[in-house]
Amino acid sequence: MNKFKTKLKNNDFVKIIELIPPKDSNITPAINDLKAVQDKFDIVSVVDNPRGIVHLSSLACSCLIRKEGFETIMHISCTNKNRIEIQSQVLGAKALGIKNLLFVTGDHVLSGDNREARPVYDIDSVLAIRLAEKLNKNNKSGSNLFIGASANHLSGEPQFKSLGKKAEAGAEFIMTQPVYDIEKFKNFIEKIKIDIKLYFIAGVMPLKSVKHAEFINNKIPGIMVPEKLIVRLKNSKNAHLEGINIANETILEIEKIKEISGINVMGMFDLKTIT
Repeated sequence: MNKFKTKLKNNDFVKIIELIPPKDSNITPAINDLKAVQDKFDIVSVVDNPRGIVHLSSLACSCLIRKEGFETIMHISCTNKNRIEIQSQVLGAKALGIKNLLFVTGDHVLSGDNREARPVYDIDSVLAIRLAEKLNKNNKSGSNLFIGASANHLSGEPQFKSLGKKAEAGAEFIMTQPVYDIEKFKNFIEKIKIDIKLYFIAGVMPLKSVKHAEFINNKIPGIMVPEKLIVRLKNSKNAHLEGINIANETILEIEKIKEISGINVMGMFDLKTIT
């Protein structure tokens, strides 16, 4: 049974926690952290070399934490893989019993720690989803895949067209970038006009400090922290705690949007800080 898919189809509000794989091969600390907070989430979203920095592969990480009883959403980044490698990853996921895949464009290598590396850009996430859907239908052995894609709610009209293409290619759920401006997010959701059913998961990333918020605005494309939130952090006695308060307020507003099926808590480098 696919716990994630079942919850979505039953209209249960899903809580996902993002896991950034370690920069070495030791997964034990991450597993211990997950176990310490496992009553606070339903699914683990395992990212693929975020910001172009080398981490344990999302395939290996997903497999290892799955053995500990956690259901996972395995990310596959298209930036640094050609279509052969992407299809190989999909087959590997099926063989290992990983049920949920999220296809993302991925971060450029220049943002990472191997600046001499060359990006591949063989195919985009739409074609990757189409290939994965074909492999899923034609290969009956292994798990039956539930395929998703990412979305940036701040991108406007081009994002609506992209969502339509991803849905037609085989995506069944969408995970958005972090939400900091709830009104802009509501406006984005209201304007989506797609005939194909999609489940939307809203991203929530707690701010840790003023510096963290400014880093997001200056260094991470497609995400914007409003000035009013930065002012709140500056005026608070404990910016880290205020960031968690802001995240909790955002979650309460997201839960009111009937088109949203869950949240994805992102960027939690220390999972024990979850409230």
